[in-house]
Amino acid sequence: MRTYTHEKIIPVQAKYAWQALTQMNLWLPKLQTVTTISYDETSPFFQVGKMYDVHTPEGISMKSQLKMIDSEHMKVAIGANFFLLNSRLSCSVSQIDDKRCEISRIQMYPGLIGSIFTSLFNKREASETEEYLAVWEDYALRLFQNEL
Repeated sequence: MRTYTHEKIIPVQAKYAWQALTQMNLWLPKLQTVTTISYDETSPFFQVGKMYDVHTPEGISMKSQLKMIDSEHMKVAIGANFFLLNSRLSCSVSQIDDKRCEISRIQMYPGLIGSIFTSLFNKREASETEEYLAVWEDYALRLFQNEL
């Protein structure tokens, strides 16, 4: 299984980073590896069990689902698949002090298909992990600045 892990300390309180994560449907399309996301907009996005599709520039549509949301500990788990390719994603927020927090993202591709996929797209997946945190941070900073 190939795992991509990245953490980043950002200059906002954890509540803003968590709020940004709860609104990920609004900023995910800013990633270079995502063209659009689609989901049933008749119900709230950020809820356990929510299904959504992540569409990529390569024409792939990953079927994704919010598997676990732990608001108290600011953690989220997401499962995604495309035919035989499976992905597990977890994101979390940890308060450092009253002005900073750490955001983290762990992306796993289990099994033989995951190993083949990551050997072919290692550079893409590694850069996506870093970009994900940068876009997440940017959104959290804007939420913080809007409250000033």
